[in-house]
Amino acid sequence: MERFQEDAYDVIDRLHQNATRHLLNDNMTSLAGDDAVMDSVHSPYQWRIQVRPLTIWARIH
Repeated sequence: MERFQEDAYDVIDRLHQNATRHLLNDNMTSLAGDDAVMDSVHSPYQWRIQVRPLTIWARIH
């Protein structure tokens, strides 16, 4: 996500979506911050789903 703004602008520019770029220009920093917070909140739960079977197997041995 560190390069999200640059990558998004590159795609928008290639698609010639100038109006979209203009609208996002003011909000991109806020959107990137919101995404970082959401990722921080959701990631541990996703990791738990992936790690849980491993921890149960380790307890059996």
